[in-house]
Amino acid sequence: MTRTAEDRVPLAIDLGWRMAELFALNVEYEPSERTWHLLPSRSSLSRRDRLELELLAAAGTARRLGVDLPEEQLNDVRALAERAAARKGAEAGFRDELERCHIALDKQLWTHSEAEGRAYELGIMLSDTYNRICRVYHEHPQAARQEWLAVFSDDRTRTLKTLLDNLQSRLNPGAVAVVRDHVDAWQQRVRTALADESGTPVPSEAASLELRSQATVWRQLLTGDKEPEAFLGPQARARVRDELLHLMWRRYRRWVIGLSVLLFAVCMALLHVHVGHLYSQHKREAAIVTSALVSLTSAIGLSKASINRAIKENLRTWSTLLWNRALARVVCAETLRVDWVFPEPTPRRTQVVYACRQRLESTFSDSTKSTPSATPAIR
Repeated sequence: MTRTAEDRVPLAIDLGWRMAELFALNVEYEPSERTWHLLPSRSSLSRRDRLELELLAAAGTARRLGVDLPEEQLNDVRALAERAAARKGAEAGFRDELERCHIALDKQLWTHSEAEGRAYELGIMLSDTYNRICRVYHEHPQAARQEWLAVFSDDRTRTLKTLLDNLQSRLNPGAVAVVRDHVDAWQQRVRTALADESGTPVPSEAASLELRSQATVWRQLLTGDKEPEAFLGPQARARVRDELLHLMWRRYRRWVIGLSVLLFAVCMALLHVHVGHLYSQHKREAAIVTSALVSLTSAIGLSKASINRAIKENLRTWSTLLWNRALARVVCAETLRVDWVFPEPTPRRTQVVYACRQRLESTFSDSTKSTPSATPAIR
């Protein structure tokens, strides 16, 4: 079952995301090129307008949550944002004032609801997953490797998944499952690629923008901005059905095989026993047993209709759970961006086969070049 976007928990996630993004924009944001005969887009606004826009958007989200900031404090932040946008040495003051606003919002949210406080911190962590990486390329490029490993360290990913687990009943369960699997995949791939300093080189800033796209997908899933099905094309939607059949077979193949063997054994036994003859010889005993069973089921409140209704409800619940699980698996595979930044290493066997083939080709080409061509003499 999907959750509505009007829930306060998704709003708190969105507020945390906006506050963390605003904090990072103060360092990294530079306007993109714009087409001058058209109105400017959000990404091509000036630094002053962009900071003010994001600040007002965060204030609007806080107002919808009922944790509005005092007007004087908001005006102070806007004034500092204007000076920080002009690069007049107010960047640190803007960050300090923004941190004070964050602490005030965090206290109000935790006072109102523990779930909203956790959601606010979850939104901050999701945004910081790419904010920290993007900022390090602007502030300390030489520390990029350490920052990648720190962002996907055991402690941080454990905290992130704990927040997801605590909020699972208030969010789309399929979205939570997808984000959890993504975090595990990123952590494993980053650790494999960057743990050894002599191994894979650190990705460039352009490649790290895929992490920004990945974090945006997480936000859209958890806040309900996009349904999981919206990320799937026609071919991926067809794979959901195949994944459902695969899950059903893997989960219940033992029962199916056991039931088939049992039915076969019963059929073989009935072929050797004259059931009709046995029933005709003991009609009185069979009638007594049948009456006793009917009376017993009536006494405990069972009827044919109630049994059918219970079976239908269980089948509907069972099929819904399996469908959601199959959908989550396909969405997870379709929206995972880690291969664009850290390609999966080639298996050892494939590397050996490829190396042998390259050697054979080079040997054959060398031998062909060294053998003189046999040209027939002209007689």
